[in-house]
Amino acid sequence: MNKTEKITRRSLLRKIAGIISLPMIAFWMKGIDRTKATSARTKITLPNDLSEGITFLDKVIIRKNGKNVKVFSSSCTHLGCKINSEAEDELICPCHGSKFSFDGNPIVGPAVKPLKQLELHKDKKSGEVIVYV
Repeated sequence: MNKTEKITRRSLLRKIAGIISLPMIAFWMKGIDRTKATSARTKITLPNDLSEGITFLDKVIIRKNGKNVKVFSSSCTHLGCKINSEAEDELICPCHGSKFSFDGNPIVGPAVKPLKQLELHKDKKSGEVIVYV
């Protein structure tokens, strides 16, 4: 007796779905690799002669108040525009008008999240103060 395998509609659809999903999974995995490559951290060395107040440096905003130094990402938490100005004790986003306090907290929207505070690191060999963005 010759036994033939009967293909049902359900098994056919499962096979087709499996074949279609392989390229989609591969494309998704490449996207993850691309994201990892672009999310590499940038090393920024802070100058030794920081002045009091606010300093805009590359991708960071530095606030010095006496010996207290805080560093924030200059990317607005609304859509990522670069914050590069201050007025009347506020950091101002040039794109949509969000305003932040010098502690990074939002004062005026559309941004609702505070600026990301970055951790300071001291290089043991050189003594330089470094921040990673």
